[in-house]
Amino acid sequence: MNALDWALIVAYLVGMVALSAWLGRGQSDVIQMAVLIGGLITCIGFAAGLVWKRATGPGIITGCVAGVGLNIVFWLAVPEMHWMWWNAIGLVVSLVVGVAVSLATRERPVREDLVLSLGGLMEQERPWMKVHGVLAVYFLLILGVAAAVPALFG
Repeated sequence: MNALDWALIVAYLVGMVALSAWLGRGQSDVIQMAVLIGGLITCIGFAAGLVWKRATGPGIITGCVAGVGLNIVFWLAVPEMHWMWWNAIGLVVSLVVGVAVSLATRERPVREDLVLSLGGLMEQERPWMKVHGVLAVYFLLILGVAAAVPALFG
C-alpha cells in the first residue's frame, strides 16, 4: 500500500467518527455510533475484497456507501427501527450493490498472493504455529486475570 491508500483509509475512519459524533449529538458513545452506522458494512466490504477474486474497487466502495447511506436513512426516517436491523439490511444491500457493480465494471488482473485461499493454508501457517500457540496461551492468561480481578478486589 502506498501513502495515498493509507491517507484514504485514515480519512475514511476520521470521517466515520466525525459523522458518528455529529449524528449521535451526545446520545451515546461515538465509537458505538460508528459501529451502528457502518462498522459491519465496512468489514464486509474489506472481506469481500480479500476473498472474492472478481471484486473491484468501485464495486466495494459503492456497496459500502450504499449500505452506510441506507443505515443513515433508517436512522433519520425510521427511528423506531432497532439498529440491529439497520446493519442486517445495510449488509445485504452492501453485498448486492457491491457484487452488481463489481460484475458490471471491468475485471481487474488478479494477484493471487493478495487473495485469501484455504488451499495449502496449514502448510503456509506451519512456521507460525509456535506464535499462534503463544498467543492462545496469552489470551487464556488474560481471561484468567480478568476473571480473578473481581474476586480479588470485589
